[in-house]
Amino acid sequence: MVEIKLSAHIVNGKIELSEEQQQKLMVINSDSPVAVIIRTDQAAEQMPEKRDILKEMAELGYESIIDYLMDYPFDIPNPIRFTRDELYER
Repeated sequence: MVEIKLSAHIVNGKIELSEEQQQKLMVINSDSPVAVIIRTDQAAEQMPEKRDILKEMAELGYESIIDYLMDYPFDIPNPIRFTRDELYER
């Protein structure tokens, strides 16, 4: 077992390592499974609690998921909005 301790920064959800740190990782065989533990002094944002929408729907007497979602839409933070042309390009 090899244990390597590195200090890094997370940018846009990815761990960024310096060239020197990447060289330290060369002792590990490619495609080898690794365990990663991330410790930080910064408090992590709390993940929203998962909802069981089918259970909520049944409890409120809805038979159609479309009707339920029209009355109780999902709250999506920072949604990406596309124009019709952008949608058809994809």
